[in-house]
Amino acid sequence: MDMTGAKYNISYGSSSGNLTATSDKTSVNLLSLISGTNYFVSVVTVGARWYGSSPVTTSVYTKPMSVKSPQISNVTPSSVSLTWSKPDEYQTFYSYRVQTNVSSSSSLINNTIVTSDSATIMNLTPGETYTFMVYTRAADGLTESDPVSLSTCTVPAQVSSISLNNSQSVDTLRIAWPNPGGKVDYYNVSITGAVSNTIQTTTTQVTVPGLLPGREYSVTVQTVSGSCSQTSAPVTEATYPTPPGNIIFTTITPKTLTFSWMEPVNMTGVNKSYNISYGIFSSSNITVTSSTTNVTTLQNLISGTNYSISVVTVGARGYGSSPLTTSVYTNTKKAIEKMVMDKSIVKEKADTIP
Repeated sequence: MDMTGAKYNISYGSSSGNLTATSDKTSVNLLSLISGTNYFVSVVTVGARWYGSSPVTTSVYTKPMSVKSPQISNVTPSSVSLTWSKPDEYQTFYSYRVQTNVSSSSSLINNTIVTSDSATIMNLTPGETYTFMVYTRAADGLTESDPVSLSTCTVPAQVSSISLNNSQSVDTLRIAWPNPGGKVDYYNVSITGAVSNTIQTTTTQVTVPGLLPGREYSVTVQTVSGSCSQTSAPVTEATYPTPPGNIIFTTITPKTLTFSWMEPVNMTGVNKSYNISYGIFSSSNITVTSSTTNVTTLQNLISGTNYSISVVTVGARGYGSSPLTTSVYTNTKKAIEKMVMDKSIVKEKADTIP
């Protein structure tokens, strides 16, 4: 039926009251409404003599306002907590939908519906970056506000077990750990002590050279993913000390040996001691300890006997160096007497020279 020239009476309202509008078109904008509110709308065609048709009626919710001041309040390896303030023109029957997406792929993880001004999203992957979109929902559970978006990475999983192996090296540590799970972009391996260094790696093991001997070192492994990181508890290990320098004998008698040795390489000023082992047969060796490289005297020895002597540097954690070994004969009494006699003869000859 041709209704060219017809007009339309529009009635609309909510629980707070009714309003009317007119239009000579088949569309109209209803202004100054309250957000998130259910409005009924009735349209009547007005024809000749102002006769009106039967009304066509529907209802619709206006769009709620977006939440305000969204914040991330707590982040763990598997969860993120969000808070926000109520939107303007808040209605008591509002709820909120929090949509979680993986940021890198925009794939949807879940939707969480809450009625409070906060939500905790669970069962997330450690070290993954997520985008959270918070929607205000009207009472129909369908009409929603524009989203407010936040992004963060979850805390990467912590390395819980670090293996340190010095392989009896004086300058190297090998560090290894199991994959902690979740997403890890890379690891920062930090070593502190007499030498400090940080190594970035994408593998689960690293070898650190260039350390100093006989020292203890502390190691941590930091998992890094995006802007999030977590550092392990420290683990300690020591390098092995270097052996002593050359042994120097200063006095050899039938019953005693007096000697010293040179400072171990790269261990000046380091707390250390020395184990001196000596004997005729290795199965019956005697061990004594010295805290310095000063002269050491071995007593109550057997004259004219070959003694094996080894000196070991003892450093951090009681680790011992490779031994410095030598052997020497104690003098015999006759040899001493002969030496004294020879000296006397030499002196007498010298005195008789005109």
